Amino acid sequence: RIVTMLEPGEPMSIDLPAVRRSTLANNLGIQATLIGTDVASEELRAEEAKFQATFTASVEQQRTISPSYYGATSPTTSDRLVVNPGLNVPLRTGGMVSLDWSMGAASEDSAGFPALDTASAQPEIRMTQPLLRGAGFDYNEASIVLASANLGAARGAAQFAVINQLVAAEIAYWNLYVARKSLAIHVEMYKTSKDLLDEQRELVRLRSGSIANVYNFEVSLAASVDSVLESERMLRLAIRTLKVVMQDPDVSLDGSLALEPATEPRLIDYDFNPKVLVDFALDNRADLLQLEYARIERTIDVMVKDNLVLPEVDVFGGWTFNGFDSTGLSLSEANQDLFGGDEPGGWNVGLRASVPIGNEIAISNYRASVLRRLKSIADIRDREITVTSEVLNAIDTCETRWEQIITTQYQQQAAGRFFESYRTLFDRGQIPSSNVTQALQALSSSQIQAVTAEAQYQIALVQLAQAAGCLLGHAGVEWGTADDFQRLREPAPSPADGLQDNFDDTLHDGGPSVESLAEPEPQSTSRDASAPNDPPASDSTAP
Repeated sequence: RIVTMLEPGEPMSIDLPAVRRSTLANNLGIQATLIGTDVASEELRAEEAKFQATFTASVEQQRTISPSYYGATSPTTSDRLVVNPGLNVPLRTGGMVSLDWSMGAASEDSAGFPALDTASAQPEIRMTQPLLRGAGFDYNEASIVLASANLGAARGAAQFAVINQLVAAEIAYWNLYVARKSLAIHVEMYKTSKDLLDEQRELVRLRSGSIANVYNFEVSLAASVDSVLESERMLRLAIRTLKVVMQDPDVSLDGSLALEPATEPRLIDYDFNPKVLVDFALDNRADLLQLEYARIERTIDVMVKDNLVLPEVDVFGGWTFNGFDSTGLSLSEANQDLFGGDEPGGWNVGLRASVPIGNEIAISNYRASVLRRLKSIADIRDREITVTSEVLNAIDTCETRWEQIITTQYQQQAAGRFFESYRTLFDRGQIPSSNVTQALQALSSSQIQAVTAEAQYQIALVQLAQAAGCLLGHAGVEWGTADDFQRLREPAPSPADGLQDNFDDTLHDGGPSVESLAEPEPQSTSRDASAPNDPPASDSTAP
């Protein structure tokens, strides 16, 4: 019963590639970071479109009524239609070119005078260009470079999140592997303890054993039951931890579905080249990439703040063409008159300047930007030292974990021989039962240490890849932008969805291990050193 009640429901076998796929597809932390990359990409597109031209247009109908004067019997009425299309073109040098094509048709009617109808067309070209502050390609394209750097930093953050979440998933998988193997070892230890206890009870029943041995094996059995219960709890926690990282919407977080690891450890010894791995990490670590983009942003900010220290000097000019039709309200005649040269054009040119007195604000902002850039350089160099240390530490951990695998395998074999020899000596009556329980405990501990060492080696390899800024080569992971937007648009399901109502956890009902502790105590058939005060047993008191 204790074996069957450890896992409510049938366990689902899952391998490491399936864990990676589910994590990459469902983990909301990854999805949120990938959406951040899409946001940064759209912001870059917006900045790249900042120099696109803008078309403007306005249409206005006017009527003006002037009061009578000089004895006129009625006021003067003027009607005017104004159409003004235009085009504004921002320049990458910081200037602006504007084209306005103002067209109007006017009609004036006054008592005693013939109606006066006219039409006009006045295209105008204007240009403004800064010479110092705000001038130049570098200054005006700085926002595009910053948006591009922000996109690079977002991609670095996405890479960082993907690697970290997948590493967390692999660590959770191997912890599940250890928890399940440990549970199996403790269950086997429970069975062995139960067999030893049953044998001694049978010997006591036949009056050829010591009650002290029964007591000793009952203590061992109780300890094994406690180990099984604790291992079962650790298994449930490990399963839930893996489910949380995978975030599969079809898998409930409760214990109604257990996960059974199917991928075994890859026990391969590697020779590491520290210099190659450190150089690789310095080129590929996402956190270093983010800091490098931050340095680029600080450099651009220094250039922008340096430009803002300059005085503002702008040159501007414009040219106006005139077309006029005095014979009617024909706008086409007025436009044709533009090219006839009958009406002279107008022009303007000028220079305006603005020089702040003292300019302490711009100078202080420039100095602050220089200091921020120096800080970003210091952050990069400090991170490079940290990355180098992390890679070297990960290499040392991998080498130590491999040596621990060899050591624990030897320890497990030695503990197995130790237990078998002590059990043989106990059966011969040459050693007390306490030596057998100690040997059994040593065997169980060595088996768990061996399983743990194998899993810890896999985790160490994963963490070495993480320190180098990548995943293990056999992972085969490819990631791009977020694509499961429909899942995010839908109402968020509650994490409690899928939990079973009135879930019956049979673990708390006890099992044969607990029941065995409540069995009637068998009485020994003779007095011995381990139970000097036990009375002789009779047939009526024998269990």
